[in-house]
Amino acid sequence: MDILGTVVAFVAVLVVLVLVHELGHFALAKWAGITVEEFGIGFPPRIASVRWKGTRYSLNWIPLGGFVKMLGEDGEIDAQRLREQGLSEAEIDQAMVGAFNRKPIPVRLAVLVAGVAMNFVLGALLFAAALSLPQEIGHGPLIVREVQAGSPAEGRLQPGDRVVTADGRSFERSRDLTAYVVEQARRD
Repeated sequence: MDILGTVVAFVAVLVVLVLVHELGHFALAKWAGITVEEFGIGFPPRIASVRWKGTRYSLNWIPLGGFVKMLGEDGEIDAQRLREQGLSEAEIDQAMVGAFNRKPIPVRLAVLVAGVAMNFVLGALLFAAALSLPQEIGHGPLIVREVQAGSPAEGRLQPGDRVVTADGRSFERSRDLTAYVVEQARRD
């Protein structure tokens, strides 16, 4: 069962990384006016797909990757494909306005780098989220700051005392002593 859980976790993390990476390419390509023919998660054969606003969104059987298929990504092969489909040169020129290979080089470079940039953004967000989680802090021994009047510690402990043992057990960190006291309180 541990192996299956590890494989499922690996595939889930991979799918998230690929999805974020491909979303970077996709979003910048769309913003730059590049015609995106397909956005796929996984590699074909397809499980399911839907066409929306000129782009096919597909979920594929092999979950070890993904892709963004842009018009003109393979150079002029797409123009030749359109010719073979019987489109006129005017229709081909109109369709190829959104072709990747006809965009300025800085735009093409930005689309190519956008995937990696999104992975860095994801990493930064995950680190920020992890570092913002509350953490128990316990450094060094517990130092008595004050003793409450009328408490069992009155007369036994003084401000400035270091508590390093309790019930014959040694504690190096205050959080270890706190955990022990909480555990004893639950038993009582």
